[in-house]
Formats: sequence, C-alpha cells, structure tokens
Amino acid sequence: MLIEQVRYYFEQAAMADVLDARRQESRIRESLNLTPGVILIPDDPSPDEPLLVWQCGYEDESQMAGTEQSLIDSEEYKAARDRLASLVTRVDLDLFVADES
Repeated sequence: MLIEQVRYYFEQAAMADVLDARRQESRIRESLNLTPGVILIPDDPSPDEPLLVWQCGYEDESQMAGTEQSLIDSEEYKAARDRLASLVTRVDLDLFVADES
C-alpha cells in the first residue's frame, strides 16, 4: 500500500478558508469515484508544524497513477487545487510505503 501525505502551512487566520478548499478537493475526488482521503488537523500545532494534513492510501502504483490521471483530466479539480494553492504559504508532499509485515 502507498500513502500519499500532503502537509499545508499557512497563517492560522486562514484556517476556515484552507479547510473549505481542501474539503472541496475531497468532494471533487468523490464525484470522480476516487477515494476522498482524510483531512487531519493537529490538536495543538507547534509553530513549525503544518496546520492541516491530507492523506490518502492507494493499493499500488497503478491505482495511484489512475487517480492522478483522473485528477489531471478534471478542470473542476484544477480550479479547486489552484484555489487551495493561493491560500497556503508552503506545501510538502511525501509518499510512504506501508509496512505490510
């Protein structure tokens, strides 16, 4: 299993707008019959930690590639992604492989 994790950094005052934008991306993913992923908000974030994290799991690289292609083909998703990007100051993306043992 692959886990994609995106960490968003922004000013605390923008939380409502960033959360709304990330939720919109998740709704669009669902409308495309894709896994919406999970939005995580830290209970007590430190100043150098992200204020919002989104993550999603994929069975394998093929499923992840298919998901990416569906998103690339969606103008609605592109607009939502651009809106979110305009609200944050930094985005970190990581890909993890789950320990299956």
